[in-house]
Amino acid sequence: MKMVDKVRTVLASLGGEAQLGVIYDEIARQFSMSMPGSRRAGVRKEIERHSSASDLWRVNRPDYFYSVYGKGKGVWGLRHY
Repeated sequence: MKMVDKVRTVLASLGGEAQLGVIYDEIARQFSMSMPGSRRAGVRKEIERHSSASDLWRVNRPDYFYSVYGKGKGVWGLRHY
């Protein structure tokens, strides 16, 4: 399963919205993964790559996530939850 799909699964299990720290912890728990800094950065990158609220998003990518309180606040939501 790709990391972006793991994030989608975790956000759905958390009610559609969560702080990044909670997302990291839940990915670690649900998928029995360690979450060193490099993996946490990868999770953030995948969220940002798949959110039109981010500068990393491109029109040809799915827009799965939204920034709940605006850019830089660290709380993400799942679109179409």
